[in-house]
Amino acid sequence: MQLDGPPATVEQLSASVGAADGSNNDDVVLLTVANKSEATVLVLAVTLYSPRFSGGADWVPDRAGGTRLGPGDSLSVPAALQPVRCQQDPDHSAATIAITVDRAETGSLTVEVAAADPQGVLDARYQHYCSSSA
Repeated sequence: MQLDGPPATVEQLSASVGAADGSNNDDVVLLTVANKSEATVLVLAVTLYSPRFSGGADWVPDRAGGTRLGPGDSLSVPAALQPVRCQQDPDHSAATIAITVDRAETGSLTVEVAAADPQGVLDARYQHYCSSSA
């Protein structure tokens, strides 16, 4: 298992957000991180940022030391959304996911990537909460 090598880059990691199946909580989403590199990456934390929510939706592993993500592997983790920011003119900027990794010799590094949302989960949650509070 190769852990050394150049630090993770945006090209080596991708991320998406989706519905957390089986969750009875509408505030929980599923964050998926994919390792497209040829080296194993140690994931220390994953945080979703969207201008439509009041803060980051965090995931940190239960056990110390992170979670190993091999070449070509993906990791799906639940994260609780922060309260929605309902605005007259909402910010439609794309959501991002910050992935903190440990690359052995080079230490920890946080890589921010665009958060793909193929199911439109973030927009649906925003619309649900903002239309019901109007």
